[in-house]
Amino acid sequence: AVTRGPDIGTSASFLAMGQANQKPYDGSVFVGYMDGGTLLDYASNMFEIDMKSITPADGILVAADFNYDGCTDAFVSGRTVFDRNEQTSALLAGDCSGSLKIASVGLPAFYEGAAVVGDFGRDGRLEYFASGSVDTNSAEIFYYRFKSDGVPENVSFSSLPPLVGLRYSVICTGASSGG
Repeated sequence: AVTRGPDIGTSASFLAMGQANQKPYDGSVFVGYMDGGTLLDYASNMFEIDMKSITPADGILVAADFNYDGCTDAFVSGRTVFDRNEQTSALLAGDCSGSLKIASVGLPAFYEGAAVVGDFGRDGRLEYFASGSVDTNSAEIFYYRFKSDGVPENVSFSSLPPLVGLRYSVICTGASSGG
């Protein structure tokens, strides 16, 4: 999974997480940014914990300012690298210096899916929409709105058209003139 990462100084970055393709197949985290024409990895400076312990396989990664403090945050979810039957997720709060730490709030874990974040209601608040597997036999839809204090609240499905959870999903968003 790859998404935009937090700004590192005046440089934009990208955040990539997944499972290494060589033994011991540990989790792998890369935070890349350009400095003077050279691609650098900032991951060792970015996290207050060893991210390899929560790096998911078959997962998703989205970035946004979930807590409205002006800093880029990230949400990661998937199966744990060390036990493929266990799911993990973490909402990571950015501190505007290029670092992320696990937030005290979170979102449900899932894998083999996709997620998107945006102000879909055009009310100044972020919404999170995702679909993916919650176990080997079922997939679910997740729809959350982030309140002004950055705490996610589950949006009732009664306000949505009939939806079915999808595995191996892809979510795309488009632009609208708002008119």
